[in-house]
Amino acid sequence: MSEMQGAIDWEQVASDGIQFAFVRAGYRGTTEGGLFADGRLSENLAGAADAGLQTGVYFYSQATSAEEAQEEADFVLDQLGGRKLDLPITFDHEKDTTVNARGNNVDRDTLTAAALAFCQRIEQAGYRSMVYGNKVDIARMNLDSLGDRPVWFAEYNALQPSGQFDFALWQYSNTGSIAGISTPVDMNLRFTDML
Repeated sequence: MSEMQGAIDWEQVASDGIQFAFVRAGYRGTTEGGLFADGRLSENLAGAADAGLQTGVYFYSQATSAEEAQEEADFVLDQLGGRKLDLPITFDHEKDTTVNARGNNVDRDTLTAAALAFCQRIEQAGYRSMVYGNKVDIARMNLDSLGDRPVWFAEYNALQPSGQFDFALWQYSNTGSIAGISTPVDMNLRFTDML
């Protein structure tokens, strides 16, 4: 969930059978590379937790180096201010449709190093980490180099996920409808309680 969903009635979300939520902590700009906090991070984390949902966060990365990924992780940690989370903090580096998007041409070794740097910094602060992506995004990284960190896999309009690697979450739709939220939302299935 992010500021793009507007105000959310988390009690209604919980009454619709939702058990967990990942809230956007922020993002890096796709062309200039500035860091931006999600305007509803605190509101959404508090609302979800108060309604009994487990919470995690994600950061939309456009890092072009391990150093930038560490900067992103530090930015997330600053936004959280030590807040307890039930679920991991997720590195979300996707190809962007923006012309000249800065993160689109990062080579595999660099992107893998960036993901690892983000995750390690998050873990050093006492949180768990995770990596997000669809088949194209995941193929841009060397998963073996990321160790046993969980993967959150996105694949829409499929009867079952087709990723040929282990993943803990499946984002199966980006057009879901949930009580308490007035916009379409991403829908996810969790395959493990180990998160």
